[in-house]
Amino acid sequence: GFPVANSQHGKREIESIGFKNVLVAPCGVDTKVFRPNEGARKAERAEKGWTDDTFAIGSVGINYPDDRKGFTSLMLAFRDFHDLHPEARLYIHTHAYGKREDTLQLLAVARDLKIQDFVSWPDQMAYDLNFVNEDWLSDIYNAFDVFCLPTRGEGFGIPLIEAQACGVPVITSDFTTGPELAGDTGWLIETYPDDDEWVPVGTWRRRPRPSEILDCLEVAYSAWKHGSFQPIKESAREFALQYDWNVIWENNWLPILKMMESGLSWQKYAAERKAQLEKENPDMEYDIIRIGQAEQNDKP
Repeated sequence: GFPVANSQHGKREIESIGFKNVLVAPCGVDTKVFRPNEGARKAERAEKGWTDDTFAIGSVGINYPDDRKGFTSLMLAFRDFHDLHPEARLYIHTHAYGKREDTLQLLAVARDLKIQDFVSWPDQMAYDLNFVNEDWLSDIYNAFDVFCLPTRGEGFGIPLIEAQACGVPVITSDFTTGPELAGDTGWLIETYPDDDEWVPVGTWRRRPRPSEILDCLEVAYSAWKHGSFQPIKESAREFALQYDWNVIWENNWLPILKMMESGLSWQKYAAERKAQLEKENPDMEYDIIRIGQAEQNDKP
């Protein structure tokens, strides 16, 4: 057998406990649903009372009791950012009220920071009843100017890809999967080992500092304000296309499933594929560890 990770970060973690020959099959998104949509952008922004002059920051994630998605850190950063840029608004797509013991009272946090008039949330009844579908979520992403997920740790981080598929640049932590999912033009929040925390599930979390989040928001705002945002948006979309489900299926999952179906060991299958690919493309060099990954498409 052979382990399959859903990110390069996961691959490194699995290898760190002694496994070898770890393959990677990332999570994917439907880029026909998650796509730039100017009509949806205008409608969503109008509904939220945002104008063309509004700098809209968005975040999407589950309201975990340990604040794994970093929503409180984001709100602390936004408080200072809004003081500097009153036209800024923040939308967080999550539970706002802490309806259970295992969720945070984020609305109370916003009120304590005196930013409640500048922070909005999804319709809480619709959210509670799980009426959130991909079409609605895509429309919401399109309303943002920048997506910010100051996470304390991710196994993957699908919202980062969903946002970029909609042409929205992202800001995220430089911890766990952030560096591999932020794209070529995303902004990474610098984090520090001094802020590591051991959590009950048996792993480390790293809390991003609000001051570092603020720095990234300022860089994104400057690009937006000075009219250099369009190439960044286009680059975000281009980056996300490699995570389309059809691409992930052909480049990653199909070769893995063929390997399993063949009954061959990972090593034997990879060696045979390497020999076949090198015969077909004698000018190319192939790494046996990466057979079945994006660099060597195994099309049906």
